[in-house]
Amino acid sequence: MDRAEIEANDWSLTPGRYVGVAPEAEDENFDFAATLRALHAELDDLDAEAVKLAAKIKENFEKLGIRTWVSESGKAATTSPKR
Repeated sequence: MDRAEIEANDWSLTPGRYVGVAPEAEDENFDFAATLRALHAELDDLDAEAVKLAAKIKENFEKLGIRTWVSESGKAATTSPKR
């Protein structure tokens, strides 16, 4: 780089202006649709597992005498057992 190039860049010495990053080589055989389907299937499985775990947590709270509900903000809330 020379002085003229630095001046053309408003005297900015930010390395990103002068050092490029080589783009990743694109995989010609990459199947975006298949990858997206696989990710969606995994998300469905994780959502189903989350529902089961939430039910188990609620069941465990109930066994402990702790009442649960969903607050107005959409967050789960609990109350301690009465003593």
